Amino acid sequence: GWSENFEIVPSENEEVITVTEPDVSTVWEHFDTDLPVNWSYPALLRILSGDNVSIALYNGSTLVETLVDSTDNDGSWTYAGPVPMSWTPGTSYNIYIEDDLGNFGWSENFEIVPSENEEVITVTEPDASTIWEHFDTDLPVSWEYPALLGSASVFGALSGDEVRIVLYHDTTLVDTLVASTDNDGSWAYAGPVPISWTPGTNYKIYIEDDLGNFGWSESFEVASPSGIEDGNPDMYRLLPVSPNPARGSFTVQFMIPEVSSVQITVYDLLGRAVASIADKEFASGIYSSQVNGLPAGVYVCRMRAGEFEESVRVIVIR
Repeated sequence: GWSENFEIVPSENEEVITVTEPDVSTVWEHFDTDLPVNWSYPALLRILSGDNVSIALYNGSTLVETLVDSTDNDGSWTYAGPVPMSWTPGTSYNIYIEDDLGNFGWSENFEIVPSENEEVITVTEPDASTIWEHFDTDLPVSWEYPALLGSASVFGALSGDEVRIVLYHDTTLVDTLVASTDNDGSWAYAGPVPISWTPGTNYKIYIEDDLGNFGWSESFEVASPSGIEDGNPDMYRLLPVSPNPARGSFTVQFMIPEVSSVQITVYDLLGRAVASIADKEFASGIYSSQVNGLPAGVYVCRMRAGEFEESVRVIVIR
């Protein structure tokens, strides 16, 4: 005779699946890719396994992320990565695997750590061939992220929305050029490069986004322009206006090599004087003055000192 049909099920709360990798010796670093996950069943219970499994990452008892909703239950799978910065470093991470019949298993605790001293951001400009001269304006700074995801040019969710950009000379902080700007891969230092930045070849740009990714430029040079020796001018010069175009106000800089009577006037395109910047005697040196309050338009700034005369054009926008 035959009994009625009855069911055999896993013991409730019993871990049937053995997760063999990752294990207690495993360390995942931020930005790692192609990380293996392996599992097995007891030999006598393999027939009770489902066709597919889901794989999730936990930190302690907190679900961090479902790594894959469904994949073949063949004992191995690879997390493509990269491991995101949002996964906080710690030693209590576990992989949880469950098949479509309800069998499950946990990995041993393993660790996630920051990527050790890895520069994620590549600063492409300035580079080793770059020279920034005193009084230069509109100097480009460019950067990018590794293409870890096929044709993608950035990390996507792994890159911050904003970056700060800092100038160093050797290991000394010179200036925070911008505390926060869009992380779109390019920015321009409006300038002008101040004469207080000592001429030298060991300048570097440091960029860090708001998720902690960072990178350094190659060393580049800051130099004095022609006409300046050891910080002292040896010629007359009207330097570039900054910023240009200007929004409401701009700075005019000029240098003279000896005691001179200097006139600097701003004219509109009809030749009318609209602002007087200087009209007196100056000692040898480098000077600057700010111009405010001009309406939108195109202007000419003209400097006269003895027989020397030079003009620069400036655009004011609103």
